[in-house]
Amino acid sequence: MATCNGAPVGFIGLIDAFIGALFVSTELQGGGIGRALVAHALQLKRELELEVYTANESARSFYERLGFVEVSRTAEDAEGLPFEVVRMRLMR
Repeated sequence: MATCNGAPVGFIGLIDAFIGALFVSTELQGGGIGRALVAHALQLKRELELEVYTANESARSFYERLGFVEVSRTAEDAEGLPFEVVRMRLMR
């Protein structure tokens, strides 16, 4: 969890080396908090994976800037809905 003046401003949820969630307070996005959370997780795990909707261009480009690369793509999400999902990986 990331904090600012004792208040939570972001967190990353890991399931082994899979990023299940990454959230940063809207007003603090772009300030390096997400990058720092991913860097910390990478130090702990040495390799990270995640899934992101292809339609979520801002999230995809954020992960690409950090060095994540696409490893697979599916036409449906985990619920079977027609939302394309990209699986991405980052290795140290």
